[in-house]
Amino acid sequence: MDVIKNEAKEILAELSEQEKQELFQLFSGTMDSLISSEALELEKLKQEKISIKSELEDLREEEKRAGYSSYLIDKKKQKYLEESSIVRKIENQQNVLLCILSGGSYLTIKNQYDESFDKVPDFRKVNSTNFIFTESDVLEIKRPSYVPLINEKNLLNKKFVFDSIRLTEDTYLISNYAYNQKDRKDNFFTILSLDQLVLTIDYYYTKAKAVVKNQAKEENERNKARYFDLSEENRRRYMFQRGIYRSLSSKSKKEVSESEWEDLDLEDREKYYLPIPTTTGKRVSIELESSTMPASFHRMYEDFIDVKAIFTDKDGSLNRRGRYGNPVVFDYFRAYREMLNYKIKDIRIQREDYSDTYKQAIETSFGESNTSLILKDKYGILIKRQNGDKINSLETEQIENAWVNISKVYGNLKPNADKYNLKISHSGLKLIFSMKALGVYIPTMGTIGVSNKLGYVDFESTFSHEVAHFIDNFIGELKGKRYATDDYESTAGKLAFAFRNSMNKSKDLQTDYINATKECFARCMQQYFNMQIYGEGAVTKNIDLTKYPEGLEFVNAENFVNLQKFNQDLLPLIELFFAENEDVFKTTIDIDGSTDVEDISSSLEVEDSGLEVLELIETLEMIEQTEDVKELIETLKLIS
Repeated sequence: MDVIKNEAKEILAELSEQEKQELFQLFSGTMDSLISSEALELEKLKQEKISIKSELEDLREEEKRAGYSSYLIDKKKQKYLEESSIVRKIENQQNVLLCILSGGSYLTIKNQYDESFDKVPDFRKVNSTNFIFTESDVLEIKRPSYVPLINEKNLLNKKFVFDSIRLTEDTYLISNYAYNQKDRKDNFFTILSLDQLVLTIDYYYTKAKAVVKNQAKEENERNKARYFDLSEENRRRYMFQRGIYRSLSSKSKKEVSESEWEDLDLEDREKYYLPIPTTTGKRVSIELESSTMPASFHRMYEDFIDVKAIFTDKDGSLNRRGRYGNPVVFDYFRAYREMLNYKIKDIRIQREDYSDTYKQAIETSFGESNTSLILKDKYGILIKRQNGDKINSLETEQIENAWVNISKVYGNLKPNADKYNLKISHSGLKLIFSMKALGVYIPTMGTIGVSNKLGYVDFESTFSHEVAHFIDNFIGELKGKRYATDDYESTAGKLAFAFRNSMNKSKDLQTDYINATKECFARCMQQYFNMQIYGEGAVTKNIDLTKYPEGLEFVNAENFVNLQKFNQDLLPLIELFFAENEDVFKTTIDIDGSTDVEDISSSLEVEDSGLEVLELIETLEMIEQTEDVKELIETLKLIS
């Protein structure tokens, strides 16, 4: 493979600008042809649907003329089945086209019976950093490109839980409908990463709640309009009847007393109370935490993972027509649900970090205004004071010394600090902003905030924790995610999970925030940093100081990991994480921090998808890029 890469590089390096343009046109034409072909297929399916509808209408008219006919009834049933089938084919083809246009692809998969399912849209390579949507805006914003089109009525009926099987690492095969084992070829699928899967569930769940809310609002407005369509005489007769005050809400009764109510005219009374029915709409249910496994999920497991894992009778004996789930499938289902729950909690916590409102509120404290360039050339970082004052020499020295130590342990951070315009905001002896925290990393602003409230050692320790968030974030973005730990099966994800499962604090006392995957990763790296700099007895004061006035060793603190587990389970993963990202983490800083940090490449190798075209992408990214070559790279990525 290396020989092929080198030969390709040599060939491409010798190409003239005209030859590069011709190469670009070749691949561009291939891409245009692919899109045109799939768009044409979609149009054919839509025309077929129109034809089936027309035939159905003809059958209805014939039935009106001829009366009852078993022949016509059977014909109609057949056409309804054809219509249902073509609708599913159209939905799948729409996803094929959308997936390609978004940078994904499609592939063929096989079940355990060696049956093939062609043109399964594969969204895994589609960027999933756009994950902010709420009930208030989900109906207005554009659907995120990594979210496939799904039959929303069907998903609502399934309470927003897909039948889904893990195919390979961070690769989930999603059944777009309830999985049909009886007629396996009638199934349609989509391939998503775990992050995309949970975000897709959350998107459609949020959208369904917004739809219900809007419908309820419209119904209430119609009821209000009907009331005001009544004559004033009828409205007055009702609003001035004896005892009507008791119908007011508790809130209204606090605003106006009964004696004051008696003195109000009709218009003022209607401000406090309207005698109309109101609704909040039908509750939208989601069952991400349900322990009940759908039978269709069980059958999909059988067909794609283990054909022998069939249902059982009550006594545990295997019986394909049994009423009890196979224990092996139940274990798989529980693990699957656990991953979904970890992911949705992670997403909710991440959204707080990415909130635009939050960002606007802290611009003064963490924005680019009043930053100092004094450490920019040497370390790639801007520095400032949280309160907007000019940063002093002592605070500058604290940031520099801590950054040097962190670079000794984590590696060369300058290139990415420069690239992301990283800002370090020193809060002095005060806690961060209104968060009552010692540190914060704000991804939308590229800013780390650190407090010196507990002294320099904890300042440095907190700094290492927030830098770990920064590392997690920028490596994740290089891979089209928000954080590297968003991929639970990556080394970063495995590291976070191992840390969470090894914490000194018992699981029943762990909060969602403490348990968050990105927080576990950052605390793991923080413990590693402190033990590297201060030894195995490194101490943290970020605990209950009334109980431990001198602080407590990391290995004994509740939210960290004891020494044996850390060295045995976590240290090898940390070393592997740095080894996998050696182009990002290459320590070139002297022990005393007196020399500049050497600029190194921060690019990560494109993951191999099995398509040879990716080798060409990687090669093109290594050579000097003209605008045409950049466009070619993006086009090739779209094809792959």
